[in-house]
Amino acid sequence: MKKDIFDGFAPPHTLSQLPPDTPILVGFSGGADSRFLLHLLSEYSKKHGTPICAAHLNHGIRGEEADRDESFCRQIAAEYGIPFFCERADVPALARQTGESLELKARVCRYEFFKRIMLENDIPLLATAHNADDVLETVLFRLMRGTGTKGLSAIPPSRELGDGRLAVRPILAYTKREIVEFCDALGLKYVTDSTNFEDDCTRNRIRHAVIPELEKISGDGIPQRAAIRYSAFAREDEDAIMCLAEAALNASEPLRISVDKLNSLHRAIAKRVIFKLYANLFSDSGGDIPEDKTLSNLHVDAVLELASKGVKHSRLNLPDGATATIEGGCLVLSKQTDTNTDNTFFVREINSGHTQINHRFSVSVEQIDAPATQKKGKELYGGRVFASVAFPDERISLPLTVRPRQSGDVIRSHSMTKKLKKLLCDKDIPLELRDTLPLFILPGGAVLWCPSVAIADGFKANAGAPAVRLTVIFHDV
Repeated sequence: MKKDIFDGFAPPHTLSQLPPDTPILVGFSGGADSRFLLHLLSEYSKKHGTPICAAHLNHGIRGEEADRDESFCRQIAAEYGIPFFCERADVPALARQTGESLELKARVCRYEFFKRIMLENDIPLLATAHNADDVLETVLFRLMRGTGTKGLSAIPPSRELGDGRLAVRPILAYTKREIVEFCDALGLKYVTDSTNFEDDCTRNRIRHAVIPELEKISGDGIPQRAAIRYSAFAREDEDAIMCLAEAALNASEPLRISVDKLNSLHRAIAKRVIFKLYANLFSDSGGDIPEDKTLSNLHVDAVLELASKGVKHSRLNLPDGATATIEGGCLVLSKQTDTNTDNTFFVREINSGHTQINHRFSVSVEQIDAPATQKKGKELYGGRVFASVAFPDERISLPLTVRPRQSGDVIRSHSMTKKLKKLLCDKDIPLELRDTLPLFILPGGAVLWCPSVAIADGFKANAGAPAVRLTVIFHDV
């Protein structure tokens, strides 16, 4: 065991490069690890004037035992005289809704809770009690899954949480055994999660069966410290490759890259480009991939194959509603964000501004004296004119039905019945727009107009005659 309790402690201000008096929120479960961390930070606070507070999430998983932990944490925080934040969540119910594991859902809920407390109370730092055993468990667990260097980076000493907040791990260098021995020597009480003794999950089996055997081979604490060194090497390698990947991306186009450029990159760099593009879909700041939004190597390989073939309009579905497509010589990542539920709208009024159809398109309806059209690309209602057509006034009656394309849709145009799917391809409409492009439907169900693609026969306005002009406006998102 370390002779001094601070031998191995990483000061939060060193990990974060922030002043020593920067406020810290401590993730406090009540277990030995977080109890030891809270004690060290309370001593650290006395020396540096660092404001600290504790936060505990009751996951609703262990019934009375979870309530006991909550009560204990509240009591310990009171003994230290620090603010205490507590919240309850029905993690089992939430996990059933999303299909995620209890462990993953608990982690997501926990960090959402921590980040909300930090934002509401202007706390820049979160301190968590990850230790050397956690690093070794993570390395072994991910190694068995065939992870790359990013996965083997395991648990970094600090990481960004978004909104200028950081998570730091001040006791990462301590083994579990050392932490428990220090708690016992200092008389620090703590609670024990009974599920830690079960072997019904892979991590617990690694903890109870694999790590003790490794320590028998090499000595107490040696596998843990080796894992910390190895994860640091992996993290440095990953950071270097990610820098090359970010340099390959155009900062002004965070969701696309030239297919030729992507295919010219070393495969290791190209893979990180895909990870980064996917991350940008779920991060306003283009940061790391959120913890619950990940791509497997299988998905990344599939995207690279899509790009290597480079077939125009080819498409690949990815997790969480994301899509990779080949458009205009580029690999483009997008996701479905349409908030409309039934995807059907009715345009009911003339000269009433514009009606928002979905996140991409809106439509305006005007009564005009001659069939002039809006110039394509002109700014209108916060967007750009995508297409504009005048129809004979006597043949257009409101309300008009507006909906996206459906399987089997056709239009009668130029004396031929044509499939809209083929027309959209022939007209080079970007694949990412085809599911949101509004179609205008006649009362009998026939397609009147597919903007920028085709107009039904018999519906072109005559020169000088009263007309109704429909203008579809494209909104960048």
